[in-house]
Amino acid sequence: MSMGTAGAWQRVETWLAENAPGSHRSLRPPATDLDIAHAHARVPLHEDLRSLFALHDGTESYEVEGDEEGEVDPAAWLPGGTWLSLDRMLSLPFVALLGSPPRDRAPWVAPWHGNYGLAVEAASGHVTRFPDEGLAPLSPTPSHVTSLAAYLTALLEALESGTGPLIHPRSRPGTALGCLLWEDPQRVSLDEAPWHPLRP
Repeated sequence: MSMGTAGAWQRVETWLAENAPGSHRSLRPPATDLDIAHAHARVPLHEDLRSLFALHDGTESYEVEGDEEGEVDPAAWLPGGTWLSLDRMLSLPFVALLGSPPRDRAPWVAPWHGNYGLAVEAASGHVTRFPDEGLAPLSPTPSHVTSLAAYLTALLEALESGTGPLIHPRSRPGTALGCLLWEDPQRVSLDEAPWHPLRP
């Protein structure tokens, strides 16, 4: 893993542990070397993405204490999605059917709400987006960030200062029941669980 990606990820994980322990708990144990190699044979994975999976095999949802209505997904702490486990990545229809996504990109973040997920190109490590149907041409991320390190750095900027390319008037970070969630402050989707923006 590049130094930039490793450093940015460590800061993201530390932020989650200190500020959104429910989301930090959603991080799965590391994927095994064998599992990573098996996935890499199916869907080419950039070195930085392989290194992230060696730390955590994506995220996993669980029932959050106090969330009587099931509104809070503790694993959905990335803007618009959840970090896929290797098994979930390989089970996506367009991966399972084609054996490899278009242009050798690995799906990384599955759509949670909205209409796009994130993928990482195998050769360049660029972060791109894929629609729900998965087969449309590559397009830049809405934030126009490029590498995985740049994306994680932009995520940190959003969390720590409320600025940067991932901040949008209709998508801002906040917490609910100890979990990091991105919401439209004017139209919060939660009915019962209290959501508090990180910054006004």
